[in-house]
Parts: sequence; C-alpha cells; structure tokens
Amino acid sequence: MDDATDTNDGWILVEDGLPEGGEKVLVWYEYFRYGEYNRMFQTHGIGWQYDGHWSGDVSGTKARCIAWRPLPEPYKPKKLQTEEKPVQ
Repeated sequence: MDDATDTNDGWILVEDGLPEGGEKVLVWYEYFRYGEYNRMFQTHGIGWQYDGHWSGDVSGTKARCIAWRPLPEPYKPKKLQTEEKPVQ
C-alpha cells in the first residue's frame, strides 16, 4: 500500500485495501442523482466500512466508495499563555 499512497497523495484505492472496520476515514465516492441531474456525481466526505459495506457520507442511490485516506490529526490549540503586563 505504500506505493499507492505515494503516487496518489495519500489516497488508497478500495481495490488496494480497506481501513479497519469502523475506522472513520476521508472518502472519495460517487453516487447517482435523479431528477433534472440524472447522472453520477463524485465528491468527498467522511465514512467507515464493515466487511466492505460503507456508511457515513457514502450513501444514496448507487453510492460507491472509490478511494479513502486516513483522517488528519485533529487541531490542537497551543496552551494559552497569560503574560502579566507591568502596571504603569
């Protein structure tokens, strides 16, 4: 899988491997939209899979996960530092 992540900017094709069951990941998926659109769309979202069946944002008619990548680490703010200012 290392070669696949190096050439696809961290994206892993579903055919090349799946994340651990229940692990939330960033997914690139497609789905069908009826009505005046009546075509396939591709977008990204957050999803997870169990035994190859995807949930989360991967939903809708003919929805199919194409690729996935691990979520980045969450934002961690720096500890607030309070500086005492001299009284003038």
